[in-house]
Amino acid sequence: MQSDSIRQKALKIVTLATLLLLQQKLFSQTEYLVKVNAENGAYIKIDSIPGVMWITLSNYTTIDESKNRFFLNGSSDLSNWYLFTVDALSGKTIYKVPFPDNVFELQYGSSTNTLYGIKGGSIFNLIKIDEATGMISVITPLQDVSTAYSLTFDNNNHRLIFNGVNNEGIFSLFIVDVISGITTELPFANIQELQYDNVSNKLYGIYLDNLTEKDELVSVDISTGSFIPITGVLSITGIYPGNSTFDNKDHTFFFCCGR
Repeated sequence: MQSDSIRQKALKIVTLATLLLLQQKLFSQTEYLVKVNAENGAYIKIDSIPGVMWITLSNYTTIDESKNRFFLNGSSDLSNWYLFTVDALSGKTIYKVPFPDNVFELQYGSSTNTLYGIKGGSIFNLIKIDEATGMISVITPLQDVSTAYSLTFDNNNHRLIFNGVNNEGIFSLFIVDVISGITTELPFANIQELQYDNVSNKLYGIYLDNLTEKDELVSVDISTGSFIPITGVLSITGIYPGNSTFDNKDHTFFFCCGR
């Protein structure tokens, strides 16, 4: 019964969310922080974000649940990009600093009070970002990572978890202890939108079966990289990458998709 609840709540929200996100990519406009009703997809504007006419959508937003802060990559002219820290309750901008060069995949760790990211280059690096200045510090090089996406954070064990492709071109699940820098790599599949449930200590994601081209919500064994279906085939026509979140209180998985 719980898996049915996860599926139903997710699918109720995503149709409207997809329309809103697509609209934002089509033209320059004032961007708003909004609160979305998870039951029916209705939304309420909290406030506009001054100086933001464009935002980078996929994987460049994250939230600090403990302090109610929302992070995003925004611009007024497509030339100069800034890291915005916004109060999620009032919509007011707390910090606006230049966005670090060649950094992608933001993720906040509430247990460490740290904003993380991955910096590209000849070698990928896991970094932490000072949201007040935009300055970065390298935590550890990611020697065997050639592509990284779908970051999530295990607050109980201080681990950053993400899907990626290693230097041999193989899908892998990467688990990085952000305190020690120790990285574990496991064989993995094409599972996107990873979300960690910090109450039940379970990892979830959406698996695209390349043979059937159908999506399934799955539970991932973080010790082996294996996975099992939760919902069966979802009645959707593709997901919008990098736009998902998880409600730890109600164990609800939200994502954007077509219907």
